[in-house]
Amino acid sequence: MPYLGNDPNTGVYKTKRFTYVYTAGVGQGTFSGVDDNGETLYLPKFGEVLVFLDGVLIPPTSYSQGVDSVTLTTSPAAGTEVQIITELESSLIDAYTRTETNNAIDNRLGIWYNQNTDFTAAPQGKYFVDVSLNTVTVTLPLTPDFGNEVKIVDIKGASRTNPITVDRNGHKIMGVAENLVINSNRAALGLVYFDTSEGWVLTDK
Repeated sequence: MPYLGNDPNTGVYKTKRFTYVYTAGVGQGTFSGVDDNGETLYLPKFGEVLVFLDGVLIPPTSYSQGVDSVTLTTSPAAGTEVQIITELESSLIDAYTRTETNNAIDNRLGIWYNQNTDFTAAPQGKYFVDVSLNTVTVTLPLTPDFGNEVKIVDIKGASRTNPITVDRNGHKIMGVAENLVINSNRAALGLVYFDTSEGWVLTDK
C-alpha cells in the first residue's frame, strides 16, 4: 500500500498528555502563554482538551479555544486554579517533527479559529469572526502563494452594524486595488489567491 513518510509497520505510535496550570488574576478570563510552571500552552489541532477550575471539570460550553488560548465564558474568582489538560494526537514519532506535521496539516486542511479583534490571516486559515461588540479588520497574508485560501464567517450575524474589513495587504481583490468590506449579517465567504494581476478571488459568498 502506498504511504507518505516512514513505513507504518516500523513506526511507533505515541500519545502524549500535557498539563498546564494557571492561577487566575482579577477579572482574568483568557489563559495562554507561559503557565505557573514555566510551560507554554499548546493546543493540539486533533486531540482532547479538558479544563478544570479548582479541580472541577467544566463543560466545553463554558469556554472557547483560540489558536493557543482558552477563554472562559465567565471569569473565575482571583486565585482560582485553572488547569488545562491536552492530549496530543497520535503520530508516528520517527516520521516527522511536530512542526513538520502541523505545517502539513495547516497546508492541507486549514484550521478554524475564533477571532473578535483585528488579526492577520494565515494561508489556509478559516475564521469565525465575532463583530457583535466591535468592528474587526482581517489582514490578508503578505506573501500568498497560488491557491492559498482564506475563509471568513460572520459568526454572530452582526456585520451590518459592525462591518468586517478585509485588508488586501498590498494585493488586489477581484482584480481591484481596494479593500473588501463585509456588511451583510451572517455573511460567509472564501478567497483564493491567483496572481498579482487578479489577486484574491471570491470562491463563495
